Amino acid sequence: MNKYISLCPPKQGGLDPGAISYNMRYNDRFEYPIDISNPAQLFSNFTSAESLLFLNREQYSAQQGGIGGAAAGTSVTFNGIPQTSLSGESFVLATRLTNGRVGQRGIELHYSGQGYDAGIGAYVVRCYCEYMRLARLSNGGFTIMNV
Repeated sequence: MNKYISLCPPKQGGLDPGAISYNMRYNDRFEYPIDISNPAQLFSNFTSAESLLFLNREQYSAQQGGIGGAAAGTSVTFNGIPQTSLSGESFVLATRLTNGRVGQRGIELHYSGQGYDAGIGAYVVRCYCEYMRLARLSNGGFTIMNV
């Protein structure tokens, strides 16, 4: 946990995080028919695109009653870091694209997260794209394909 955390919109009363809206557009169509706003669906999409995370709901989207024994009045630490400080700081979004190759217009990210603290300053959205190309040597020749 360094200074470049993946921050979820803070809670807006109760246990729900702030308003989130997420979708991707490429090849002149959206990946999802409607924007995703449910943090559980966002987490499910992330695990299907990458792999299973070893996080709880409080660390991912600040949607739990408290971690690290905060509800019982105790403070659990790991390597000297209070676990209660990890609330909503592992909020990563990922999508496995289903519409084939990406055209020349690229990929548009449609994201809205409301409720962030304006006193902190500017927030930055970092986007990464993984591309895999497979080369297979068979009978002295290469077969190259995009995966």
